[in-house]
Amino acid sequence: MRLPVAAVLLSFLAAVGSPAAQTLLSACANLTQPGDYLLAQDVNQSLTLPCFEVSANNVSLDCAGHSVSGWMKEIKAESRRGLSVRNCVFMPLYPNLAHASLSLFDVNDSTFSNNTFRLPPNSGGIMVLVNQSHRNVFEGNAIYGGSKGISLFYASGNQFFGNLIADVGLGAYDYYSGGNFFYDNTFLRNGALGFYYYASQQAEAGWFYRNSFVDNGD
Repeated sequence: MRLPVAAVLLSFLAAVGSPAAQTLLSACANLTQPGDYLLAQDVNQSLTLPCFEVSANNVSLDCAGHSVSGWMKEIKAESRRGLSVRNCVFMPLYPNLAHASLSLFDVNDSTFSNNTFRLPPNSGGIMVLVNQSHRNVFEGNAIYGGSKGISLFYASGNQFFGNLIADVGLGAYDYYSGGNFFYDNTFLRNGALGFYYYASQQAEAGWFYRNSFVDNGD
C-alpha cells in the first residue's frame, strides 16, 4: 500500500525530529533555558544588571549584527558550558566605568565568534574577561578601545585565532594561566603593550604563532 506524501513526510519528521526553532529576542533578558536565540533589534540595559545573563548550558545566541549595550556588562555567564555567542556588537553605555563587556567565569567548552567590541581608545573597561574558564574558542572577533582587550585569569586551554585587537590600552593580558593558544591575531595601535603575560605557564610549543604586531606601545 502506498502512503500519501503528507503521511510519509510526517513519518520522516517523527523519526528524525523537527529542527529546533529559534527564540526571537527584542529586549535584554535572562536566558534560563538551553536553545537557540536570535536577536531581532538593538537592545540596551540601563540598569546595573547585565543585558544578557546566561543561566543555562547549551545556549546559542546570534545577535545578527545588532548592538548590545549595558551599564557594567553586556553578556555575563558563570559556571556554564556549551555556549555560542556570535555576530554581536558590544557597545557599553558608559565607556569610562570599570566594565567587562563579555564576562565569563567558569565557562567551558564554548565558542565566541564574529563579535565586535567598541569603546573609545584607552577608555575604561575590559572587553573580554576570561576568568577560570577553559577550552573555549574565540575566533574572528574585533575589539576596539577599552583599557584591556582580552584578560585571562587562571584560565587554560583557550584558543584565540583570527581576532583583531586595536586601540586598546593593553591588547591582551595573560595572568597565572596556562596552555592558551594565540594564532593569526592582529594587535594594532595598542597604547601600553600588544600582549603581556604574568606568571603564566605556556609549556606547549607553538602556543603563540603567526600573530601580527603593528604600532603598539613599549
